Amino acid sequence: MKTLIHCRRSLGWMWRALGLLILPAAVQSQDYTYTTNNGAITIVKYLGAGGAVAVPGKITGLPVTCIGDRAFFSCTRLTRVTLSNTVVRIGEEAFRSCTSLASITMSTRVAHIGDGAFSCCVSLGGVTVPGGVTQIGDWVFSSCSGLTNVTMGDSVTSIGDSAFHSCGNLRSVAIPDTVTRIGDMAFFACSRLPHVMIPGSVTRIGDYAFSRCTNLQSVYFKGNAPRLGSSVLEGDSHSTVYYMPGATGWGTTWAGRPATRWVGAPELVPESDLAAVSAAANPAAGKPEKSAKKRRRRP
Repeated sequence: MKTLIHCRRSLGWMWRALGLLILPAAVQSQDYTYTTNNGAITIVKYLGAGGAVAVPGKITGLPVTCIGDRAFFSCTRLTRVTLSNTVVRIGEEAFRSCTSLASITMSTRVAHIGDGAFSCCVSLGGVTVPGGVTQIGDWVFSSCSGLTNVTMGDSVTSIGDSAFHSCGNLRSVAIPDTVTRIGDMAFFACSRLPHVMIPGSVTRIGDYAFSRCTNLQSVYFKGNAPRLGSSVLEGDSHSTVYYMPGATGWGTTWAGRPATRWVGAPELVPESDLAAVSAAANPAAGKPEKSAKKRRRRP
């Protein structure tokens, strides 16, 4: 048995050594170290002074398609980043701990954002996730304490574990109707989030997903009750759950919080959803206004 274990370890070291030989060599050009693979550039490391950075579309005539793992890690003087429209992939922890980064403009062609890509970017104020991204990975925006609003593209189907963990200033998040899963602790300790709208497409909400959101007052569901992890709303002592008329799986409580049928439009519904939700929940909502107009015509 010891001989077998030793052989396996030896093979492991051989494969890792072979991998190092196969990897393309990194080359430096101006502010970047990069590699070339199949006619495309991956930025391996940023070497510049910081400030506002526009990642080029080409280096040595080849398209820049990937921001590599930890390529901008802990670039504390970086304040603004604009990615060219050639970039399709952002690696794991690519911009982690860029503590002065206030703005990131991602290419509309970005299809993948790696785990922890923007975690601990404490100055980041608002984020728009491009339409080509299908999954928001684990810890992507965790501990972004300055983050106030997030807009996700219509292709997102999954929000990863701890994706927005400890975003203490998050006040608005637009979850698209394509999302089916919200991961464990996805919005844990988002202590200033006042309300959240859960689309009918969501079938699973993970453990502690909205736990410790101490300012959470209203959770609005557009569909049937999703499968529920443990302690989803733990510590959210002011929250109420609202569900649409005709939806199934609901009772008088959900995740330990009061649940009630959604009649009309509660005042904390985001303005972008107000008209559609109000019409769906209460088709007769417009009639009193019509009567009021008639009354105003009387002398």
